[in-house]
Amino acid sequence: MHIDELFKQANALDYSKANGMLKVSAMRGPGFFPGCIGTVKSVDNLDGFPIMVLGQDFDTKANHDNIDELKGEIEKNTTWRNLLQLFKDLELETSKAFFTNAYIGLRPETGSGKTKNTGASPAARPGAEGFASACYNFFKLQLQTLKPELVLVLGKETAKFLCNAFPDAFEYWRNMSTLKLFYEQEQHIATTLHFEGRDIVFLFVIHPSLNGTNRSLVWGKGSSGGREQDLLKKYIPKMLVTF
Repeated sequence: MHIDELFKQANALDYSKANGMLKVSAMRGPGFFPGCIGTVKSVDNLDGFPIMVLGQDFDTKANHDNIDELKGEIEKNTTWRNLLQLFKDLELETSKAFFTNAYIGLRPETGSGKTKNTGASPAARPGAEGFASACYNFFKLQLQTLKPELVLVLGKETAKFLCNAFPDAFEYWRNMSTLKLFYEQEQHIATTLHFEGRDIVFLFVIHPSLNGTNRSLVWGKGSSGGREQDLLKKYIPKMLVTF
């Protein structure tokens, strides 16, 4: 499948009860789908990406409008800076990864023109259940199309999405209260989902936008990323690691 076809299907979702979430008018260069093309460089065919990175939703409409149409979002935000470093530390290739979002669309602007791009997505809140359900199905379509072996799950809100999309899986993620309590059982960061005859490893990752702060909450003030990265490496399929 070509990225343009996936984008077309994303915009075919019914946004009438999406709590204000907006369709994306056009993809803008490298970066997370659907606001960008989902990869670090243009590709012709999406069939067979061994790694997927799943965020919650893209951003606000205003921030999307300000993204350079050719350069995309990779060069200009904290999430990407920390995410690229994580890939390097884990010895994974960004060229083998598809970067996408759970809830498809852009957050609306408020009357003041300011909308939070953190916290629960509008599509995850009461009143948007029908749209959320469509996003669950669209994510399953992406799994069918890209056939990843590994999915990096960015943050607690994205983990909640997966618990709803797959009610019989991710049992240790469903009642996640604080990161500190969650990491007391470190093996719970990994869940293997059997999906359409294949096993896919899902790994919980502290969200790159606030990973320094959140790592301190889990492992103490001043802790580096080494603790999390060593833990993630235990569960990454060996064939994906670049030596």
